[in-house]
Amino acid sequence: MQPITSELLSIDVNGHLCKLAHNSHRSHHHYPVELIRSALERGATKIMVTINREKIEIQDNGEGIGQQRLEQLMTLMDPAHPPEDRENAINSFYSPIGIGLLAMFTPSPSVIIIDDASGHLSLRIHYNGRLEVAPEPEIPGGSRIEIIRASTGWEEEIAVIKDYCRAVEQEIILNRKPLEKEPVIQHPIASAFINSTKYFKTSHISVTQEGDICKIWLT
Repeated sequence: MQPITSELLSIDVNGHLCKLAHNSHRSHHHYPVELIRSALERGATKIMVTINREKIEIQDNGEGIGQQRLEQLMTLMDPAHPPEDRENAINSFYSPIGIGLLAMFTPSPSVIIIDDASGHLSLRIHYNGRLEVAPEPEIPGGSRIEIIRASTGWEEEIAVIKDYCRAVEQEIILNRKPLEKEPVIQHPIASAFINSTKYFKTSHISVTQEGDICKIWLT
């Protein structure tokens, strides 16, 4: 019997990303919401979103992605890095509440551009199968993520954002129009606020008068 070679045990990082992207949510139309959630977690008070058939672009005025996260993304994007390092980079983004920035890898982007201003450092990361990094002095602050891809479901992505982000307090501009805001649950049978949870300062739990579907909105 021949010994098992290391090639047979190597990690297919791109395959892992593809599988993760298609199994993390009920629909892949949810992934722009994950990028909005990430911007909110970075302290953004204004998020500008553009979605059409060719691209997704999300720009925010938050604190920036940060050097550590950018290094993890660059490790993941660089095919020259060992598969184990790229796999560890994927694992670093896991969270009980979503996949966060990993959402930019779906659906099947041809180009990813990240402009980020974290502290005194501004960078542009350009990924199209290979990684390029350059200074980016023009961005005033926060971050901008542009994903070039061909999508037949871009209208559904817009509908999901309108549904899941309608109770967000921060300003969201979707395709140049302010997102209409309304409470997630307008007439609950019962509701309660829970303070100081592990991931949120305040949580609102309600029992609806009708319907049998439970959703988790960004609030």
